[in-house]
Amino acid sequence: MSQQNDADDIDKLIEERNNRVRNYQKRLINVSRLRDYIKQKKCEITDETIDAIESKLHEMIDNAIYRTKSNKRVTIRPYDL
Repeated sequence: MSQQNDADDIDKLIEERNNRVRNYQKRLINVSRLRDYIKQKKCEITDETIDAIESKLHEMIDNAIYRTKSNKRVTIRPYDL
């Protein structure tokens, strides 16, 4: 019985790890470069903060896309941000 529980726990950990890897692959930002940049500034960053930055980036890009399309263009310009 204990071996089955251990196997289930291992399978669960592997699945969680695979989900994290898939999420990192879908990111727009390079997490390791972001962490390196912040470490150069003598600070640390949490995973939740990275998620928040990613969310803000998506929001900013979506707003730029909306503005671009509203102006009947297909190219996002710096002033759309």
